[in-house]
This record gives sequence, C-alpha cells and structure tokens, in this order.
Amino acid sequence: MPVVVLGLNLAFLNQANPFMVSLRKRVHPAGRQNAAQRVSATLEGARTKTTSSELEMALDRSVEKIRKYRLGAKKFAVAYYLLKSEGFGPRKFTIDDLVASPLRSTSWDGVRNFQARNVLLSMQTGDFALFYHSNCKNAGVTGIVEVVKEAYVDETQFDSSNLDAYDSKATPENPRWYAVDVKLQLRLPRPITLEELKQYAVPGGPLEGMLLFTRARLSVQPVRPEHFQFILRQM
Repeated sequence: MPVVVLGLNLAFLNQANPFMVSLRKRVHPAGRQNAAQRVSATLEGARTKTTSSELEMALDRSVEKIRKYRLGAKKFAVAYYLLKSEGFGPRKFTIDDLVASPLRSTSWDGVRNFQARNVLLSMQTGDFALFYHSNCKNAGVTGIVEVVKEAYVDETQFDSSNLDAYDSKATPENPRWYAVDVKLQLRLPRPITLEELKQYAVPGGPLEGMLLFTRARLSVQPVRPEHFQFILRQM
C-alpha cells in the first residue's frame, strides 16, 4: 500500500518507482562518473604523492567499500540513509534550523569519522535520508531529506578557527573529508522516537539489524529499503 502522510502520497520514495528510475537515468546519464568512480580515479593520481598512512586512508574509499553502503540499490536506483544531527547543545542543528535555511537546504559537512565519510561518498543525487535528532531528550526521526548535491570537498577541514572541524593533516591537494548537500522534503507530523523504534529491532522484528541499533555512534548510516519503508509507515 502507498504511504500517505498529511494527504501526501509518498510512493515516489519507493526505489522501484518508474519515476525515480527515470530520474536516476537523467541525473546519471551514460558516461557520467558516480561518486565511487570519481574517488577511484582520484586514487590513481594520489598514489605517487601520498605517504603510506595517507594512502591507506585513501584506499579505504575504494569502489568496493563504497558500493556496499548503497544497501539494496542497484545502478540508477534510489538508496536510503540516516543522518544524525544534534538536537541539543552548542552544535545543534534541528529540523527547525533546516526549515529556516535558504531553500530548506544545507551542506552536510563536519563529518569526521572515516566510515561515515565513506557512506557520504556513496550517496547519489536523488537518494533519500531520514533526518534524525540525536543528543537530546526525545531522540528520533523528524523528517526526510533528499540528496541534491553529491560528495565534494568539505572546506571546513581547512579552517583552523573551527576547532570542531579542523584537520591539520588535510590539505587542498589531499583532502580527507567530504560533504553533500541535502534538501528537506518532508517534516514529519510528529517525531518517531528512538524508544518507539527500539521495540521493532528485536530478533525477528521488522527493524532487526538496522545500524541505528548495532552501530549507534555512526552519524551517517545506510538504511535498508525495507527498514526505511517500515519507518515511514509509523508516521
């Protein structure tokens, strides 16, 4: 059955929807390199000018490792993710802040975990993500965002005045961190709290194996299509 929220039919979020398949083909025409391919090409030029430790981190962005984060998504298909943003504290960025942003869009920068970075690198234009409030009293899913710009160099890693984001090992020639742009597509009528979701993550439950519960500290996570659709039905 189609998912309907506030009168909106969200069937367009289904990765098999013909419209989304058509959109994927338009935004990724034949011959255009996706994020994983771009990283692979970059590696070839980086091999001769990086130290062994830098090369090891670069190899962590290999095509094989990036592809695995597009769970259940084939070429030109939509993939789903979960993006954590702090709902409280000095680094908070809430759904209200996103609503107030120009064009309801923002750069998803500041990610400083290599596995989370690899997930960002796997994202393609037209993918969807659950916007999740963490580090607050009522942690949970508060909205749905769409990826509108694929991975690019996160400039905050070069800003020495930004203590949370600065990386002294990163250079413009050999960046270590990347960002994507996302746009709010739906603010949920009510948050779907972590406590609600936990009851479905039991063995045999519809959310069994979801990384939100097995890799709780990972701020950018792939989400299986069946998990994404189930969460939407809880609205």
